[in-house]
Amino acid sequence: MNSAKRVLCLCCCLGICAFAQGPGATPPPPPSGSAPSSGSVPSRDEIRRALDYYFYGKNSPPALVEFLPCLKVDIQKSSETYSQCLEIAKNSVPLNTRVNLWTMWYLPQGSRYEDVVLQAFWGEQLRSTEDYSLNTSGRFRTWKTVNLNKKGIWTFKIMQGTQELDSLKLSVD
Repeated sequence: MNSAKRVLCLCCCLGICAFAQGPGATPPPPPSGSAPSSGSVPSRDEIRRALDYYFYGKNSPPALVEFLPCLKVDIQKSSETYSQCLEIAKNSVPLNTRVNLWTMWYLPQGSRYEDVVLQAFWGEQLRSTEDYSLNTSGRFRTWKTVNLNKKGIWTFKIMQGTQELDSLKLSVD
C-alpha cells in the first residue's frame, strides 16, 4: 500500500473517530509515528472517500494503515495508549528478541476478512504463517508476536490471498 493511501486511511479514521465522539470530545492520541502535522485537516474529498469506504465498502479489500515491528505494545486496557505501538524496533535487533508485528487497519462497516495472513521468512525459508481475523469496523489494531531465534535477515509479509499488502525486514545479529 502506498504512502498516499496510508495517509488517506489515517486521515479518514481520525475524521470518523472525531465525528463519532461528538463536539468537544478529546480524540485518543494517534499511533506511534503517524501523527498528522499540527492543524492539518483532511480535504472534503479525502473525508468523503473514507466515508464512502466505511459505509459502502463492505466488499472492498481491508485498508492496512500501518505495519510496524514493535518492541513494546501497550496492553493496559485503562491506558490512553491501549493497543498502540510504544517502541518501534530499529532495522537490527539482537538474537532471541520478541517482536510484536503490529498492524492498524481501517475496515468498512459490516466487513469480515478471514483471508489475511502474516508470513515470516528467515532468508528465503518460510518459517510461519499466522491468520488474522479482521471483523471490527473503523480502526482496528492487532499484533502477532514472534521470537527472532536465528541470526540473519527476517522478512514479514501481510498477505490477502495472493496479494502482498505490505512487508518489512529486520536483521537479527
